[in-house]
Order: sequence, then structure tokens, then C-alpha cells
Amino acid sequence: MIYFLLAVGILALFVIVFGVVGYFKSKRDYSDFVEYTLSKLPVKKADILEMKKAKNQYIVSFMEQGKTATKTFSAGEITILYDLKGSAKPYITFKSLKKDVPFPRVRNWSVKQGLYNVEVHVTEEYMLSI
Repeated sequence: MIYFLLAVGILALFVIVFGVVGYFKSKRDYSDFVEYTLSKLPVKKADILEMKKAKNQYIVSFMEQGKTATKTFSAGEITILYDLKGSAKPYITFKSLKKDVPFPRVRNWSVKQGLYNVEVHVTEEYMLSI
């Protein structure tokens, strides 16, 4: 009886260890899948119509494919680049995913639809005015 309990304990330990290792491998594979999916998307460029700052958020209105879009980004989701000079018009670059892309190995894991790699190109004077 003691050998049986010992064997069951060792088997349970192996199941737990392989489960944890498999989970972390899946997380790494999912991260690679997200990077691969986003690398296939084209970079889009749109002129900024209006930009507002509220606490830790930026509200950006821009024209995308003939339609006005207004998106709210937290400070960590957006990169602001001060690379324009003079009276250049500010613009936004991003990658847009139209629908969710499911991760093939784990159910309910997917790359969600939305905007990725968002960069706002502005002048310093423009940022001081908002």
C-alpha cells in the first residue's frame, strides 16, 4: 500500500511539474505568436485632427480611410516622438488588426483586435499647446 501511495505521489508531482513547464512554454510561444502576427501587419499613417491630454490618457482624433476615428490611449500604449520641425502637420502611425486572431495551441488565447505600435509624430510646440 505504501508503494502505491508513493507511486501516485511521484506521478502527481510529474504531472504538476510538466503542467507548469508546459504553461510557461505556451506563454513564450504565445508571445512569439503575437510578435509574428503584428509583424505581418502594414504600418498605416493618418493625419491627426485633434489631440487632448487627460491625466494619464491621450485622446487622439484622426482620419482613417475616409472616416474620423477617436481613440483613447493610456500613456503606456502610445509613443510620442518629437521629430517634426516647424509647421509640419502632426500625424500618427499604427498597425491595425481588424479581428481577433486565435492562438492555435491554447483555447481562449488570441491577439485582440485594435491598434498596435502606435506612434504620434508631433512638434514640441504642438504638445505644449494641448
